Amino acid sequence: MRKTIRWCRYMIEQLKTHSDHENFLASVLAGEASRLSWAPGIDFTFSEERVGWGVALNIKRQVQRRDLFSSALAKRFTDAVSYEGCYLCLDSWENFIVWHAVRQDNCDVGSLQHIMNRLLELAGLHR
Repeated sequence: MRKTIRWCRYMIEQLKTHSDHENFLASVLAGEASRLSWAPGIDFTFSEERVGWGVALNIKRQVQRRDLFSSALAKRFTDAVSYEGCYLCLDSWENFIVWHAVRQDNCDVGSLQHIMNRLLELAGLHR
């Protein structure tokens, strides 16, 4: 595990970086800002944003499919019930981000895994 620094608009936040899925989930359950390297150019992060704590799937521009944003957006609104709570955006570097809130008072491994799987499905990255 190593620590990386993530620059936010209003603060600098240290993220614990994990390469192991189970350690990442343990950090999330402990309420620690964390990062999981899922694949080259693809990360999960758990951090506090303006609207609260959440898990984000981050896909760097260099590894995105050409139609990633448009297909994810279409999927999100075609099946709005399945993807309720998932928010999509491109950041200023054109990295694709899908974010979902995590309620820390009612969170367990199963619910975290479910959120992460939905984010992957929305991005077309099934395991």
